[in-house]
Amino acid sequence: MLNRFINIINSSTVCIVEDSIFISNHIINDLDCLNSLDTQECINSFNKNGNIVTFADLVIGDTINIELSLLHLMAIGYYENLESFIRKNPYSIPAQLLYIRDINSFSDGNNNEIDYYKNVIYLINAIKSNARHCYSEIEIDISWIFREDKVLLLPFIYDNTDIIQITNIDKIKSVSLMLSEMDTDKKFIYINELIDFLSSENENRRFKFLLSHIAEFADRANNAYQYYIRNFSYNKLKTELDNAALDYSKKIQS
Repeated sequence: MLNRFINIINSSTVCIVEDSIFISNHIINDLDCLNSLDTQECINSFNKNGNIVTFADLVIGDTINIELSLLHLMAIGYYENLESFIRKNPYSIPAQLLYIRDINSFSDGNNNEIDYYKNVIYLINAIKSNARHCYSEIEIDISWIFREDKVLLLPFIYDNTDIIQITNIDKIKSVSLMLSEMDTDKKFIYINELIDFLSSENENRRFKFLLSHIAEFADRANNAYQYYIRNFSYNKLKTELDNAALDYSKKIQS
């Protein structure tokens, strides 16, 4: 259905006016697709020879103009642009096949913007999995992230511009992977660093800031973990030497 509708668009002149998409000079060769669109209330009107007509008046070979509802087209997986797609699906990846016209791509295709979007969703889910409390307010998902001395309120606010401007997708993937681990020391250090990294930013810009500075955050968190490892190794070695000295002293006394 979606592929057939895209064929209709690609064979016609297209114009967007507010919440409608106008298809002009379309020569009908797929009546079944038009019938399905009409049945699903995607079509506002058919215009044939300057007159408003119904689907029953159409035949193969007619040249017509069509007005469609962008809102209802979303139900079959069609989005005019990346902005409307993200606004409709900010926190979950739709299971159905999708097409986004301004990037000329299906959701199952090879496209950077769609890949970036999916990895941002994975990052959001990874952060949520470590939150003490998650809720939604005015269609914005929000997480509370706690540690002993500080709390971070993190609204997941982003848009298509943030997706397009991503420059280091590998860092986003690595941070998501780390935050999705089981209870490890490294994950807890990443969470602590995330709280420190975002606390000074305006609440509504925190997630945007994280996306645009993800490489800086990843390096900072990894450095903190390396410092922890070195300090842990030193303390462990010191403890072992102290215990060995104590055992040796006890043996001499014996």
